[in-house]
Amino acid sequence: SATLEAAQASGSAKGIVKLVLTSGTASVTCLGGWKPDASTTEYRIMSLSHTEQPFNYNIVAILNNHDNYFTSLDLKGYAGALSWGINTNAGEEFSACAPQKCVDMQLISSPGSLLAVLSLQGKINTLASEPASEEYTPASTALDTLKGVIIGTLAATAYGFPVYDAVTPTWDTGWDDGLINTLVPADTWRVTEKGVSRLGAIGWCCNWTKEVFRWGNDDTMHFLNPTVAGTAYSYVYAISGNHPFLAKTYSQPIVRPNQVAVRNYENTVSAGTTDASTSAILYWDIFVFPVASTAQAATTATAILQRAQLDSQNGSITLPIMNVGQEVWDYISVTDAREGGSSRTGNVQTII
Repeated sequence: SATLEAAQASGSAKGIVKLVLTSGTASVTCLGGWKPDASTTEYRIMSLSHTEQPFNYNIVAILNNHDNYFTSLDLKGYAGALSWGINTNAGEEFSACAPQKCVDMQLISSPGSLLAVLSLQGKINTLASEPASEEYTPASTALDTLKGVIIGTLAATAYGFPVYDAVTPTWDTGWDDGLINTLVPADTWRVTEKGVSRLGAIGWCCNWTKEVFRWGNDDTMHFLNPTVAGTAYSYVYAISGNHPFLAKTYSQPIVRPNQVAVRNYENTVSAGTTDASTSAILYWDIFVFPVASTAQAATTATAILQRAQLDSQNGSITLPIMNVGQEVWDYISVTDAREGGSSRTGNVQTII
């Protein structure tokens, strides 16, 4: 909202956090951060660490249990809805994060202190711990696209993962990179029992394309073709402005690999591409996939190189207060007046 944006720009915003844990009709709400003087609500969150990465979503919340409120509760398995917010002129405004589940609860008793520590993890982490339950060996004539394999794997209807709960995919606007729905792995992709996790299978499919994924606050797995160039930023950071920052680091390592070739198994179709900033040090790699044409090989090589370029991005910014709307894979710009107005762009891969 406009009031939320204005509060973040002020540099003196009052940050708040809310964690709601539910199981059926049972519900527990924990608050933390800035507390209005007139409030009589118990603010139990003493500290909270929250991490979002493409393959990892977790929360560790340390809660005040001075009155033994949590002592008789067993919150393992509860769904956790975390929201970061700011106390604005319009009141408390929150932005919801991707939901997680409580996987551990610890009670700590020491002289003068009673604490409850909750550990939560996202569905992404669960997918990473779900091994294939049966073998999947497609024929060389199989016509399933990479997108089809992803959909079936998440639906738990095929491809070696029939015993798990179904997960809903959401294909964000602009998701089609021209590869995910046209590349056909045929018998290149095989699954052995316990040989790969469900998340590993999805990651393998995406690795041939520009497609990336993140978990949404709607509790679905979002697939997107990320913006990596231009000026269509998700957020713009500066020393002062709508999203001020305190400090930044940035490095520019050599992209590895910086030269990519793709060919088919018969070695009758091939193409390659090179990173524009390639130095005298060459890191070459070749990838084999049943590409159908030279054009498809070239597009696949470009996608693989883009993934290497994204992985080579190395930097961080420290904010006075969390940008409550920031998401993994957002394309951002950072302008530093202390460095003469230097500007850096990149994609967010870690939020902590």
